[in-house]
Amino acid sequence: MISLMRNSMGKRVYKAVLWITLLSLAGTTLLSMLLGRLGGGRSGVVVTVNGRPITARSLELKKAELTSEIRELHARLGGYADSILEMQGLSGKPQDIALRALIQKELLAEVAFKSGLRHMSPLYVSERMGDSSFVVRTMPEIIPLHLFKGGRLDGQALQKHLRHSGISMSDFEHQVEEVVALTVLQSILPSFVYSPRNEQRTGQRELKAQRSYSIIKLPLSTFIARESKKPLSEGELKAFYDKENGATKRYWSEDKRSGTAWTFTSDSYGMTASEVEIRRYYTQHLKEFDKKPFEEVKAKVERAVVLGKFKQRFAIESKQIQGSRVEDFVSKHGGVMRQLPLMSQKALASKKDNQAESLLFEIMRPGQTRAATSEKGALLVRLDTFEAGAALPFEQVKDRVKSDLIEEKALRAMSDELKRLTVLSTSGSFDAAIKSYEGVAIKKYSDLSPQSEQWPVLEKEGLPVARMKKMIHPHYAFSYMTKEQGVIVVLDKLEMMSGAPEKTEQAIVQSELDLQLFSAGFIASLNNSATIKHYEKSQRPEPVYYEE
Repeated sequence: MISLMRNSMGKRVYKAVLWITLLSLAGTTLLSMLLGRLGGGRSGVVVTVNGRPITARSLELKKAELTSEIRELHARLGGYADSILEMQGLSGKPQDIALRALIQKELLAEVAFKSGLRHMSPLYVSERMGDSSFVVRTMPEIIPLHLFKGGRLDGQALQKHLRHSGISMSDFEHQVEEVVALTVLQSILPSFVYSPRNEQRTGQRELKAQRSYSIIKLPLSTFIARESKKPLSEGELKAFYDKENGATKRYWSEDKRSGTAWTFTSDSYGMTASEVEIRRYYTQHLKEFDKKPFEEVKAKVERAVVLGKFKQRFAIESKQIQGSRVEDFVSKHGGVMRQLPLMSQKALASKKDNQAESLLFEIMRPGQTRAATSEKGALLVRLDTFEAGAALPFEQVKDRVKSDLIEEKALRAMSDELKRLTVLSTSGSFDAAIKSYEGVAIKKYSDLSPQSEQWPVLEKEGLPVARMKKMIHPHYAFSYMTKEQGVIVVLDKLEMMSGAPEKTEQAIVQSELDLQLFSAGFIASLNNSATIKHYEKSQRPEPVYYEE
């Protein structure tokens, strides 16, 4: 198995995976030793992982993020906070946890890069981006929650957010691909090690057991109603308004543009087609003309040839137009002018034939032009005026700010309640706690075998079927959130199906011996594995280049 792993991933990638396992076993002791020797300026490099730098600023930001999250959980959940933090792997010193997280991220990124996972299929990335629960769970820093409308990512809102944040589309796509690659890698990491006795039995239960579930749905509207009854001060609203405007310009007026559009036809260019060109095009596109005789479709073929030549020439010439040359170009080729009034992108969405207006919003500076061609001819658009958006007066959007703040508080409260109820799922007070919620919906699914025909139905309903099939502890639960509700999935019962005996004790003991041999090889490989270097004085970060 080890040789197969080395051949499939490559020796260096294999070692990096092993180091990830080592770091998870090392705990905070090794990290504390590293941190004890860190020093120097806050902007320098404090640790390198296989040559990739981790700066003191990154460490401080991660530590601050974790510290804030831990304090917030303690403030809201009280005695439940410690158990939830332990479940999430956040128990211990924030600085230790932060460094461990950053080191693991660098190792995972390197493994993903060298294993080829960075070359993600565009279709797969698009599929992942279409899963709103995946995006909300894995990309909260890249794609804020308010960019979703009706449970789906709003493309126009995303583009506006990226423009306001100064992020190019290529950088955004790179970040998304990196997140998707890391999640794929994290999903396959467990297959690189053997499983101990109890986990082998777990695997059998996953494959051969019948399960019964309770699906509990808590509507977001219930939490919104609760938060609406709580008073909000003017200061709270103003602080939320300032925070959102500073982060995403949420309460800003839209940019507006006006311009001029000119349309052109092949006739104005005086384009013609020779007999040879017409016959050649006919021969190459015979199916396009339903294999009709040449003389019958000759006029149609000629128009197609002329239009093609016109589009090609227009595309070349329109790229060379600058400033005052627009009028010369229009005069020469007989363009028909149309004024495009001042409008926002939201107004653009309501127009049916909006090719010219769409081009207008692709132009960044007044005086610049964009060109496009279609079956009807060609189009040239110039941006004449640009009015940048500005912060809307607080009083004007006060009601909207209040509604948004209440919804954010409701989402946070629902998240906390889901965590609390998930912890309670194994206790006798769980049922009473669930029934106390107004509007709660509980649905039961009984005796589902791994091959049950009901699984595709559950998947269409949006339930996380793959995760449900992996549940093996009765009365344990997990939870997740959608835009409209919080969902708790409880495994009520698990029974082995008849004719499916569990693995024999002898087979399990043999697997444990294999695991010991694997561990010995693992320890022997550490001397040649990942290099983690720390600095007593911070170093200036150097550019990192990967070797293909």
